Amino acid sequence: MAAVTNDSSKKEFNFTTFHNVINGELKTTETTRHAISPHTKKPLAEVPLSKSKDVDDAVAAARAAFPKWKKTSFEERARALNGLAATIYEYQQEFVKLNGYELGAPVSIAEILVHMGAGWLSETAKLHPKDEVVEDTPEREVIVRYVPLGVAVGIVPWNLPLHCTSAKIAAAVIAGNCIIIKPSPFTPYSGLKLV
Repeated sequence: MAAVTNDSSKKEFNFTTFHNVINGELKTTETTRHAISPHTKKPLAEVPLSKSKDVDDAVAAARAAFPKWKKTSFEERARALNGLAATIYEYQQEFVKLNGYELGAPVSIAEILVHMGAGWLSETAKLHPKDEVVEDTPEREVIVRYVPLGVAVGIVPWNLPLHCTSAKIAAAVIAGNCIIIKPSPFTPYSGLKLV
């Protein structure tokens, strides 16, 4: 998310324009597209339409970040997830409006979906996969270790954009992996703001 600070302690995020985020930077694309409101049947805001080069740039950035990120402690990863959950709660009303905007969901349902997304992040932050000794005999020792593997891609479905984006980010981050999120073309707005 791109922040613009003002006099208050809360940063203001723009919830009306949408960009790709690659290596922490907002990126525009040559072409854009829009989703259609399921409620009004009218076009919604323009979103980036990524091409092969955009994907290549995202993969290169994630691969470059991975060697450092995989060395982060579990506690650092958990802090990152809790920080993202806190941001969702800080901008809860904006995310509720965005979820309603793209899904056509009533406010009461959009509120639940926003809480589910933030909750998934904070609950995943509590997980700490430990080494598991499967066999320890004089002949052999078998240990299951959970180690970071690299770059993941999260392809998000249309029906729960914030929740599913949160779940995919949480699983990758807590395991020490980097992730590239590909939001649904039908409901891209929450996912683009979350990353």
